Amino acid sequence: MLRKMYALAILLLLISVITSVFIYGVVDATGYTPAGVSLISCTIFPIIFFSLIFISEVDAELRLQANPWVEDVKDMDFWLNPMFFIWLYCHDRKRWTKWTTLFGLLFAPLMGFIIVLLIILPTLNRMTVEGLVTGFFVGTAFTTLLGIVHYERYQVKNETNTG
Repeated sequence: MLRKMYALAILLLLISVITSVFIYGVVDATGYTPAGVSLISCTIFPIIFFSLIFISEVDAELRLQANPWVEDVKDMDFWLNPMFFIWLYCHDRKRWTKWTTLFGLLFAPLMGFIIVLLIILPTLNRMTVEGLVTGFFVGTAFTTLLGIVHYERYQVKNETNTG
């Protein structure tokens, strides 16, 4: 039921962004509209988020293959240990997914905001702060919903594989 609510929230958010793009347009005489920046942010932020998750998983898999001794370690308490996330990937995928999702949700809007600024740079001098703030928060809300759905889906998938 919870996943259906998240899916409905994502759908409603996308419908509202696309509807506002049709009403207000992406670009007007003053540059990108808040709806246009929101549409760009809703596209860029999730791409960065899922790219970070993918890169983390590939990195963990490659480092695990290079260091097979990590599988034999029973407990690795030191959180700042460079091998901690590889050990977590090997022993507790649920916690690994929680932490990589959290880090992805923190870094995706920050990196995405820089990329969005580079995209709208030609019209930045005519851009309003309202457009940037609206785009940032709508993109962040959309990406957060996707991150929660990703984490919930991974938990359900992990429970069905182990149970």
